[in-house]
Amino acid sequence: MHGDRVVSYQEWNADADRLADALARRRLVPAVAAVSLPADPDWFVVNLALAKLGWRHVAVPPDLPPDQLRALLSGAGAAVLFADRSPDPAVLAGLSVLPVPRTAGPDPAEATLAGLVAAGTEVARHSRADPPLVLHTSGTTGARRPVSRDAGADAGAAEARRLWEYQRDVAEATPARLRNRTLLTAPMHHGTGPGFAQRALGLAGTVHLLHPFDPLAALRLIDQARITHWAATPLMLHRIRLLPRDVLASHDVSSVEAVTVGGAAVPAGLRRWCDGYFGPDRLYEFYGATEVGVVATLPPRVRAERPDSCGRPHLHVEVRVVAADGAPVPAGVEGELLIRTPLGGGEFHRVGDIGVLDGEGYLFVRGRTRDVIVRGGRRIHAAEVEHALSAHPAVVEAAVVGLPDGATVPDIVAFCEMAPGAAATPADLRSVLAGLDTAAHPERIELVEALPRNDVGKVVKGPLRRTPHRSPRPGAAVSTVDDGARRAAGSGWPALDGWAARDALDRAWALVRQEAAGDVVPEPERYRAVALDWPRLRDELRDDLRTGAYRPVPARVVAVPKGAGAHRPVPLLDPRDRVVYTALVRAVLPSLGPVLGGEVFGWSAGPDTSGGAQWLEFEQAARRLVRGRSARLWSTCADVAAFGQSVRVDVLRADLLGYGVAVDVADRLVALLTGIGGRQPGLPHDQWASAVLGGAYLAPGDAALRAAGVAFVRIVG
Repeated sequence: MHGDRVVSYQEWNADADRLADALARRRLVPAVAAVSLPADPDWFVVNLALAKLGWRHVAVPPDLPPDQLRALLSGAGAAVLFADRSPDPAVLAGLSVLPVPRTAGPDPAEATLAGLVAAGTEVARHSRADPPLVLHTSGTTGARRPVSRDAGADAGAAEARRLWEYQRDVAEATPARLRNRTLLTAPMHHGTGPGFAQRALGLAGTVHLLHPFDPLAALRLIDQARITHWAATPLMLHRIRLLPRDVLASHDVSSVEAVTVGGAAVPAGLRRWCDGYFGPDRLYEFYGATEVGVVATLPPRVRAERPDSCGRPHLHVEVRVVAADGAPVPAGVEGELLIRTPLGGGEFHRVGDIGVLDGEGYLFVRGRTRDVIVRGGRRIHAAEVEHALSAHPAVVEAAVVGLPDGATVPDIVAFCEMAPGAAATPADLRSVLAGLDTAAHPERIELVEALPRNDVGKVVKGPLRRTPHRSPRPGAAVSTVDDGARRAAGSGWPALDGWAARDALDRAWALVRQEAAGDVVPEPERYRAVALDWPRLRDELRDDLRTGAYRPVPARVVAVPKGAGAHRPVPLLDPRDRVVYTALVRAVLPSLGPVLGGEVFGWSAGPDTSGGAQWLEFEQAARRLVRGRSARLWSTCADVAAFGQSVRVDVLRADLLGYGVAVDVADRLVALLTGIGGRQPGLPHDQWASAVLGGAYLAPGDAALRAAGVAFVRIVG
């Protein structure tokens, strides 16, 4: 049921048979369909037709920017696209994709969904299973990635049985009943929507579709249709909670047997409200990820004993908790979660979360790996601050980020989405933080009308991290599916087919990692964290570079040991920025060949020979070069190589342009060299790149070196 439209099981099956027949007669190949439809009966007709044909169903988020939609269609190899309307012709140019909009457009010859259903013959077809489903990650921490949900399709009997037992265990964790009345408010391109709908229909239920979500309309449906089951998100529950008290009291919700919540943790205050409004035994929370499916479910009886737990992992689900070096940690010790389920292809997946397994096997998720803020050696989870702030009745949801505003520690900034008409001030909100360690208290609390969210309602923190000196525009909810397109229009970064291609970033990271392994620098765990999750972070970095969202983190000046009792102040870069910096330098090195000549430090050597050992070779070569001249020569030479204050970036830029380096590449490189984030002049702490560029372009002011005829420093012989 969707508004006034009612589709019976018989009509659903008949329309699916006709659509399957129309598609079969067109002989489309490959047997892959991209489906970009909202939660309405047409989605179910298309999905069942694909099941009857045995086609693969690729779920496509609605309203993708044209470039992302084209890339997804091309990558999936789709033969047909079901959508609300036909995409721009440029999206399909060169692709063998049949567009099938729901309604007719300006082209009368164009196939439409209604037209295909009407043209097909009602030939009885039977599906052996749901169509193989390909979902995409939500994009909260980087580019969307495809995830296949047809695990077990080609598996042996043992693997198929494990999958069936796992799915049964997940289903039995929440109440079910024949002829249920289910409210579906989840999008159909996310795992929750199809899974929840198919479970309800498999029990001869009636599914009431509500899209887009409206809190008052949802409350009316619950009352009038006597809804028994609802799959919600914390945001949806909170929006109902914010309705006027007389409105809440005037609707009967006693029919609800289970409210299943996922996608984010439910704050304690919202839990208490749900128990009071829907009933004390109605709220079921599940923890999972697109890559692996449902990992654990927390029923009310367990929540009473372990309120911060996610429950025990489901049957055939394995959860490992590992340290930064990948080694398993004992029970009760916090670490990164590695998860394997029968849906995940038989391998462990890094889902980007930090958690703990207690001695009885209960899982506790502390937060996202990307949301850990390190201050003075203490690890602060943004989630614990967010949960505390969300307990305030005026706060819909909080998002906490660490911004590199401080010279030595990051500032903690909390963005709080406020309830309509709320009069609370930042000072009022600080009252709920009394139970937290003072080190976790935010320096700033920003009150906003709407947090940036993606198309499934999850908060996206990227826009918050990119606006450190101002609050998001009130009411400006940002979706990752279109935010990238807006930012790309103003992007000045060069094309990523060269210096920032995947293999180029991989080579740069290999250099940075090996060099960092020999460094004595603060916070080495940041490099270990990158190493544990490099493939995902690399693709996220490329996406930020491509869309223009990348911004270097301001460098911090630190004292790095350089021999017995000696320390040298150097600007310390974030690991991601070191990778970008090194990739840029590697890209321009061939152009510097005529200037440097011979064997340049780190240029012809592979990643396995760079790092601390060869840095020592550089220092020894520099000493030989200036031996017998003066002590000041060596001091200046070392300063140039390690710190880079004496680099003539204007000469460097002119030479880069003269050697054919693209203007935008040259400008970005020079910008990095003249001050990361406009804060600290000189080369950052990157020995390999500093040695090449710092030694290649000495300023005329270095009279001692110039007098000795030293124009640059290089390893010889």
